[in-house]
Amino acid sequence: MSAANNSGTVSEVGASQGRRDVSASDAVGRQARRDEVARPPSGARSEQSETAGPASGVPSEQSGTLSASGAGAPLLRISHLRKAYGSNVVLRDLSLDVPDHQCVALIGASGSGKSTLLRCINLLEVVEDGQIFLQGKDITDPRVDGDTVRTTVGIVFQSFNLFPHMTVLDNITLAPRRVHGVSRRAAEADGMAMLERVGLADKASAKPDELSGGQQQRVAIARALVGKPLLMLFDEVTSALDPELVGEVLDLLAELREDGMTMLVATHEMSFARQVADRVVFLADGEVAEQGSPQQIFEGPTDPRTQRFLRRILDGGRL
Repeated sequence: MSAANNSGTVSEVGASQGRRDVSASDAVGRQARRDEVARPPSGARSEQSETAGPASGVPSEQSGTLSASGAGAPLLRISHLRKAYGSNVVLRDLSLDVPDHQCVALIGASGSGKSTLLRCINLLEVVEDGQIFLQGKDITDPRVDGDTVRTTVGIVFQSFNLFPHMTVLDNITLAPRRVHGVSRRAAEADGMAMLERVGLADKASAKPDELSGGQQQRVAIARALVGKPLLMLFDEVTSALDPELVGEVLDLLAELREDGMTMLVATHEMSFARQVADRVVFLADGEVAEQGSPQQIFEGPTDPRTQRFLRRILDGGRL
């Protein structure tokens, strides 16, 4: 694995901060659009006109909408999100709620926007329009510090992004020590506890290239979990693994779901989405085409795009 693919948590944070530094005119423009357009997600009152807070604060959802303290409030709310790269619109007017302690699976063809959506939630991409609320706070507001958000939102990518010259334990403790100022003793205690959780305590002193692909991905998951995030994002975490190693990673995700971790999982593993997820969301053309229970999506889809996608999956023997 090249050094370029092993940027790891610390360099990732630094690079993403650069992407989050929008100009003052961009910030003013986005806020003006928010003030002009009030568009609630389906079934909810308008948040846009209610979320403008004082200049020194961070906008939040008010009593007229679901909030972090309200009954049945979603941990994560995405409202009319738009993301484009030049003329290529990847996400268009996308709205989605993720309730606390639920596992939501994102399915869809390659290029449907799954990975981009996760990167926007983790503030690794700057959105053109729309809002993302975490515990009722608008984290897409330009005044929000991305590094602070990423302490509560963990993300695991397809590639493991482990530093090859460091031990497993050092990979897990690097961000807590360097970014968050945790003492080495405390960081290593937390790191060992997390390695025990993912079944790799005996690999603490090993280097990444001494592990299998499945073990490396479990280390990457442990690194993301060590900060005790409120929300975990998984971006096709089994796609780079040999088929015989996929099961051990999916089993770990199923255990996290049983433990009550709130998860948004982009996946091509239809059996996982069907058996483990609380809700399945099908993305097509950068928008939510259909969502519902696994039974509803896999046994009675109503959107023609969902039907075509699942037919291809069935024809390929993947469901």
